Amino acid sequence: KTINYPNQDYPKHCKYTFARPQVFIPIILGTNGEYDMERAFRASGAEVASLVFKNRTPQEITDSIDEMAKLIKNSQILAFPGGISSIDETGGAGKFISAVFAHPALTQAVNELLERDGLIIGIGSGFQALLKLGLLPFGRISKAKFNSPTLTTNNINRHISTIAKVRVCSVNSPWLAGVKVGDVFGTPISTAEGRFIADLQDLQTMEKNGQIFSQFVDSQGNPSGDVPYNPTGSIWAIEGILSSDGKILGKLGHIERCQDGYKNIDLAMDMKIFASGVKYFK
Repeated sequence: KTINYPNQDYPKHCKYTFARPQVFIPIILGTNGEYDMERAFRASGAEVASLVFKNRTPQEITDSIDEMAKLIKNSQILAFPGGISSIDETGGAGKFISAVFAHPALTQAVNELLERDGLIIGIGSGFQALLKLGLLPFGRISKAKFNSPTLTTNNINRHISTIAKVRVCSVNSPWLAGVKVGDVFGTPISTAEGRFIADLQDLQTMEKNGQIFSQFVDSQGNPSGDVPYNPTGSIWAIEGILSSDGKILGKLGHIERCQDGYKNIDLAMDMKIFASGVKYFK
C-alpha cells in the first residue's frame, strides 16, 4: 500500500526560541545508542544532557526519577536512543523505559514538555518505548491495550543488520522539515524486534492523519512486504510514524549512526531529522 500525505499542517517554529536548544537523553537498562545520538544532536547545534538511571536501591530509583523530571523540565527535546536488554526478551529495553516513564512525576514532566511545544524522538528500542507509553501514535502517555501498535519479533525470527531503503510518505512534523514526500533514503536497520504491527482501525487513522511518515520500499521505490526490502516484515511496510501533531517521531532505522564514510552504498543517508528538530527552536 503506497501512502502519500502531502499536507503540512504542523507547527513550523516553536513559540519559544533558543540559541542552542537542550536535548535530554535518558540512559536506562538496555540503552546503548546514547553516544551516537549525543553526537548527532551536538553536530546539529544542540546542547545535550544525559543521565544514567540508577536502580540498585529504592533511594537511587527515587533520586533518578527526581533528577530526570528536572532535566526534562529544563529541556526542549526528549530523545530515547536505541538499545537491547541484556536478556533480549521481546520488547525488553522498551519495556524498561516505559515502566520508568509511567511514574507520575515523569508523566507530568513529559506532558508539560509537549504543552510548551517541545519535541520527542525515539529510535529503535526508543521507538518501542514511545509505542508502549502510548506517546505513539496517540500523543500522550497512556496505558497500552492488548492491540495497541507495537514492534515485535522480525518475520525471520532473528536479529538482522542491513541498510534498508525507505521512502518518505508524510512530512507532517517539525522533524521532517528537511525532506519532502517521495524522497528515498538508506537507513541502517539493526534489530531482532523491528516488525511494526497494528490493527486496521489504527492503521487507517494514522494514514488519514499523516502519521505514517516512512515505508520500506523495493528497488523501484514501491512499498514492499518482502525480504530483503522489508527486512522485519512490518505491516504496510511501515518504518516510522508520528503523533497526530507531528511533535513526536518514532523510527526503526538508526539514523543516529549515519556518518560520512559508508562504502558501496549508493543512497542518501541523511534525512536531516536531528537538524530539523533543532532548527524548530531557532
